[in-house]
Amino acid sequence: MVITLLGAQGSGKTWLAGALAEALAARQPGLRIVESATPLAFTPADKVLLMGLDLPPSPQSVPAAQEVQDGQLRAALAHAGVPFQVVYGTGPARLRNALAALEALARLPTGSAAHNKPAAWRWHCDACGDPDCEHRLFTSLQAERLIAAAAARPAG
Repeated sequence: MVITLLGAQGSGKTWLAGALAEALAARQPGLRIVESATPLAFTPADKVLLMGLDLPPSPQSVPAAQEVQDGQLRAALAHAGVPFQVVYGTGPARLRNALAALEALARLPTGSAAHNKPAAWRWHCDACGDPDCEHRLFTSLQAERLIAAAAARPAG
């Protein structure tokens, strides 16, 4: 099995690749984990995880560029009809969410019409039962970034 981790620069895919390799080594011999910032060619057996943009920005990351790259990845996956799951969280929570996402992808029938269109990720966390929460998370993160940028500007 091949697990492809897609994500913008600074989205945590390198850490998650190591954590997944360690967590799945005994259960999945021959597992291959591929990290990429660009869409690749996929086979129906591949599992694709897209990194969410919920991590704090690193000195090397540019939030606006991350958002553009994330949008391009999502569009390319949707255009290609590749099912994927978005993974959020930090540290152990991100690993748990990735493992849950892989289980959800494994339940998709391969070679069927359901496999040829993007899977709708429905995460029900303790804080909400709203399946469209990803949108709310994204807009609140964007608002926080705008407020922080405005506060960092010198008054003039």
